[in-house]
Amino acid sequence: MFIHRTFAMLTLATFCLGGHGDAATIFPVCKTLLARSGAQVQTDGETSEREKLQSTLKNNSFEVERGLDSSDFLLGGDLIPLLKKLKPGHRWANIGAGAARTEIDGYLNNPEFDNKGSVVSVSISKPNDEKLILAEKQFGETQFRYVEKPVESTTLADFGGQADVVSDVLASVQYADSIFEVINKFAEITRVGGDILVHVSTRFNGKVKTGPGKMENAKYDSIKIYDSKNNELSLIDWLQTFKGLKLVNHKIWYPDDDPSKGENVFFHLKKVSSNFTVTPLVLMEPPKAALIPPSTYVPERKYMITTKKAYLKAKALLAKPRDH
Repeated sequence: MFIHRTFAMLTLATFCLGGHGDAATIFPVCKTLLARSGAQVQTDGETSEREKLQSTLKNNSFEVERGLDSSDFLLGGDLIPLLKKLKPGHRWANIGAGAARTEIDGYLNNPEFDNKGSVVSVSISKPNDEKLILAEKQFGETQFRYVEKPVESTTLADFGGQADVVSDVLASVQYADSIFEVINKFAEITRVGGDILVHVSTRFNGKVKTGPGKMENAKYDSIKIYDSKNNELSLIDWLQTFKGLKLVNHKIWYPDDDPSKGENVFFHLKKVSSNFTVTPLVLMEPPKAALIPPSTYVPERKYMITTKKAYLKAKALLAKPRDH
């Protein structure tokens, strides 16, 4: 059975950075990413964000919220420099926005950014958040809009036009059935010369819930890609087959610098032509899901590179009603 997108409402980012005291134990990549990210937290006096974060991790209890500095780190340090270049008439689209704290606190209300562009926050579920509601009233739709739908279902009208920067940290690329459709949509909504920044966990190794009160160690591939001859390719290999989209930066993280414990990948694409091609991928089998307690689902997806014609045919077959 295909993973329902409602499972994606609690993203890995929320899980790692949202008050689950045992996250660093259950999902080892959280500890590495959090400890290195300098995520924004409430501090007092002159205590640095990084010192406070390390302290709370040590106590195995943390209440943190991913801010702009943390997102920038997870996106290879490329996000903030790009945002500083935005001017009125430019646009930043952040995918998997949640309560849009990164956009509101880190950018719109941040005096370090002059002559700001507009912001579009996209999520499958819009939280009933007081700060978010106030920001929508304060900035108005021309400066800040929130789109509540899967990014694959969006249109250019939802964004008010093409974006100069598109960012996704452990969001749609992490959870959608088709990463091809997601990245193809990113390319569609990005103007020529614009940038696409993504951070995704491609491999996971840790404890998952397999039944009531039952936990097991598991090695889980969130994304696996094969060519037509069944040779395995890395995510970066696949990205380098695109046309009109240039891979300008990427980075691979391993929990505790140990590849056996998992893998997280950052990549930065620049749209260099309006005539672009994202190499199609077709699912080889329905995605499987691992439940990382308490309620975060991580899909395991296996893809094969295919042609656009074959992809559309497979998609049509999957869309047909099935006999039960």
